[in-house]
Amino acid sequence: MSITPKFHCSPSELVTVTELVIGSAQDNKTKIVEKRPKIADPYLPNLLTRVIADKQKYIGMDSAKNLRSATAGVMSIMIPAKNDLSEFKTDLKVDFKENKARNDEILNMLGFKKYYTSVTRNNQQGTIDLLAQFKLNLTADLEAEIIDKGMSPGLITRIKGYADSLDSSNLTQEAAKNHRPELTAEATKEFNWVYDEIIGVCESCQKVFKDNEAKKNLFVFSKILSTLRGGNHGGGNNDTNQTPPAPNA
Repeated sequence: MSITPKFHCSPSELVTVTELVIGSAQDNKTKIVEKRPKIADPYLPNLLTRVIADKQKYIGMDSAKNLRSATAGVMSIMIPAKNDLSEFKTDLKVDFKENKARNDEILNMLGFKKYYTSVTRNNQQGTIDLLAQFKLNLTADLEAEIIDKGMSPGLITRIKGYADSLDSSNLTQEAAKNHRPELTAEATKEFNWVYDEIIGVCESCQKVFKDNEAKKNLFVFSKILSTLRGGNHGGGNNDTNQTPPAPNA
């Protein structure tokens, strides 16, 4: 008898988000338990133990670990790339303050007009696209012009270097998060239980922190999953816990 998964993500993603939510709940346990006694020990430790056992039994211990590692690798590039792109944009404006039209033309050629908003929102694909256009359209003549105006050559070199590094790390992350073993009915039933439990934890904790947006977001399943996937989830205060469809889910 087949069982339909309730979770619209890979088992590795479900496990990873569950572990992150449990960690956040444990970090804020005192306030949470005050409002929701059900979450008092040993509930969270027992849930984590069961999830780890499920990981070992059904998807392999290394699967979720590999996803976290791949995501960490992407973020280690995303953060400095975002900072350097911001510095480049600011310095270019200063260097071309007497020729705003040329400043705007260069930003457009290098991808800033189309993708920079995505970069500021920590959108992984938008950052990859901007870096790719930057590298492709920064000709030797244009680079010389920008440097002659005062831009740091080292800054330009770093930005060009991010393009290949982030693209490679993104492929590694994609492979890790799309690890989808064939789930048996038994495994699907168990992961459906995990999903129900962690959604229950999320809903309870969101109510506890309803007046603290930053902490509330630690317990929104869809936001955590979107961050794990390197995207930018745009939901506001009314965002739900439902997971968005995963590619090829």
